[in-house]
Amino acid sequence: MKRNKELLNIRVSLVKQAINNPKKAAKELHQLAEGLGNTKTTSDTVYALSRIFGVSEKTILRDIIKE
Repeated sequence: MKRNKELLNIRVSLVKQAINNPKKAAKELHQLAEGLGNTKTTSDTVYALSRIFGVSEKTILRDIIKE
């Protein structure tokens, strides 16, 4: 549960920031995207995506499996 709350806080924070200061939110997203670009393993990629989307790694993996 702690992890879900952390991810919820990430989502809420980014949405609030995008509303209040879109340029700052864009910079944060850009930094997260650069981190994604530097990943070397699948687990690192899934982790980076979970931070960008604000959802759990398990959710991302389930989405891939459903596809």
